Amino acid sequence: MQWTQRDTMFALCTACFAASLVIPLLSLAHLLDPFETFCAEVSRELLVTGKYTVMQYDFEPLWSIPPLFHWIQAVSMQACGVTEYAARLPNAVLNALAMPIVFVIGKYLHNERFGILWTLLYAASFVSIALALSAVSYPLGNLCTLLALCCLSLYYAPRTGSPRALGWIIAAGVFAGCAVLSVGFPILLLVVCTWCGYWMTQRTTVSFPFGEGAVFLAVVLLVSSLWFGAELLTTGLPFFREFLLAQVPTLSPTPSLSDILLRYTMLAGMLLACFPVSAFVTLLSAKHLADTYALYHCRVWLSIFLAVVMLFGGVFPLQVLDYSVLVYPLSFVSAYTLLGIVGRGHHLKRYTVFIFVSIGGLWSVLLIGLPLIATHPNWLSDSFSPTLFREQTHVPVEWSLWDWCIGAVFMLGLIGILALMLTRRHLEWILLMSIICTAIFYVACVQFLPKLEAHLQHQVLTFYKRAGAEHAYLVTLGFESPAALFYSKKSPANAASAHNLTREDFTAWLLEGTLDKPAYYVCKISNAKHWRNHPNLTEVTAGSEFVLFKREPTQPSSTTSLPRRD
Repeated sequence: MQWTQRDTMFALCTACFAASLVIPLLSLAHLLDPFETFCAEVSRELLVTGKYTVMQYDFEPLWSIPPLFHWIQAVSMQACGVTEYAARLPNAVLNALAMPIVFVIGKYLHNERFGILWTLLYAASFVSIALALSAVSYPLGNLCTLLALCCLSLYYAPRTGSPRALGWIIAAGVFAGCAVLSVGFPILLLVVCTWCGYWMTQRTTVSFPFGEGAVFLAVVLLVSSLWFGAELLTTGLPFFREFLLAQVPTLSPTPSLSDILLRYTMLAGMLLACFPVSAFVTLLSAKHLADTYALYHCRVWLSIFLAVVMLFGGVFPLQVLDYSVLVYPLSFVSAYTLLGIVGRGHHLKRYTVFIFVSIGGLWSVLLIGLPLIATHPNWLSDSFSPTLFREQTHVPVEWSLWDWCIGAVFMLGLIGILALMLTRRHLEWILLMSIICTAIFYVACVQFLPKLEAHLQHQVLTFYKRAGAEHAYLVTLGFESPAALFYSKKSPANAASAHNLTREDFTAWLLEGTLDKPAYYVCKISNAKHWRNHPNLTEVTAGSEFVLFKREPTQPSSTTSLPRRD
C-alpha cells in the first residue's frame, strides 16, 4: 500500500468533519433511558466508589458487565464532570477515529477509491450517526470486532511470495479481547463461529486452524486478564464464581419461540436502521478477477460474519443494540457491491433498486409522519395507539412546520437518486445518496432527538432531579429506571446495600419504616390509583405519564433504625 499526502489529508478531513458535527451537540438532550442512562450510571458509580475492577449498579456488583468502555467513560466524566456531554464524548471521539480507520483499511485491502466509498457509506448510515451521539458501550466493541475480523482475514491473504504472518493472529486476539472487555463474551462466540464458517468454505485450501486458534484464544485471554486477573488477585475465586453464574443466562442458547421472534424482529429493525447500506448487500463469496487477494478474503470473512449474526442472532440473547455491530460489515459489503457497479461495469439489479426504494420510502414516511402525529395526536384512533403513547403525545412540546419538511426533502432526494439510477449515472447517484442520507439523518437527530426526549422522559427527569437536589431517598414503584439513579445523583448512603438490605426490603422500608429524611416515590400514571390509596404517601405533582409522591421524615437521623439482611 502506497500512502500519499492526499490520503493523509482525506483521513484528517474526515476525522475533523465527524468531530465538528457531533461534539458540539453532545448536550443537546438528556441521556435516553434506559440504554444511555444505564451505561452512564455504571461509570458514575466507578467515580463515586473508587472501585474500578467491579462494575456496580445501584452500588451492588454487576458481574455480567465488562469494564473497558466504562473505564473510558469514567475518565471522561472525571475530566468534564458527570454530565451528558462527558458521557457521550467517548463515542464522539471514537466516531471521529472510525472514519479514517475505515478509509485506511479499505485502501490497504484494495485501493483509494474503495476506501473512500466505504467511508462515505459508513458515514451515511443512520446507525453510525445515532451511535456517535450516544453514551452506550457498543461503538467501541463494534470497531474492535471489525479490526479483529480484518486481521484474521489478512492472515489468510499474505502478500505475494510472503509466508503467513502470525502477527495478524496476535493483533486479532488483541482486538477481540478488547471487544470482549467492551460488550462481553457473545461477540467472541460470533467471531469463533465466523472462523469456523470460513474454514468450512475454504477447507480445500485451508487446514483446520488448531495452532492459530490456540494462539488467538490465548491472546484474548491475556487481554481479558487485565480485568479478570486484577479482580482475581483482589477478590479471589469468589469473583469467578459470581461472574460465571452471571454469564450463564447470557450464553445459554435455550430461547423460547417468542424470544426468537423478538430477537429477529430486533434484527430486522436494525437492518432498516442501517439504511442505505442494508439495501445493497449481497453475501456472495465468488472472487472477481479484479479483486485483490486481501479484498477477497476480507469480503468472505465479513459476509460469513453477517450470515452468522443473522442465523444465530435469535439463539444468543442479544439486545437490540448488540446488532449494531452489523453496520461495519454491511457498509463494507455494500461498498464492494457498488465498487463493482462504478468501476467494473456491473449492472444494478432490479430487486436492489426495489429494496432501496422500499426502505427509503419507509424512512420518508417515518420522518414526515413523526412530527405530524406529535402535533396532531387525535389523528390516531384509540385502538391503534396505547394510552401511554397518547399521553406522551400530549406533552407540551413545540414542533414546527420545518420538522416534517425534513422527511419531504428526503423523499425528493430519493426521487432524484432513483432518476440517476435509472439513467445509469452510477457515480452521481452514489455521491448524492451519501450526501442526502448523511445530511438528513444528521439534521433529523438534531431536530427530533430533543423533542422526542421531552415527550418520553422530560417530566420524570424533573422529578428525579428534584429528589437529588434535596438529597432525599428516591424509589421507582413498579418499574426500573437507571435515570432515577443518574439524575438524582444517588449516593451510596441512599442505596439498599449501604443498609445491608435487598432492594425489595429497602423499598418496603421506605414505604412503611421510620425515615430519617424525606423520600420521593415515582410511579407510572397507569398505577397511580393504587399508590394514591397508600396511607403514608402524599401526592406532590402529576404529569401526563408519571406521578410523584413524597413521604416526610418521621424521626431525626441520629436515631434511625433499619431492618438488617441476614
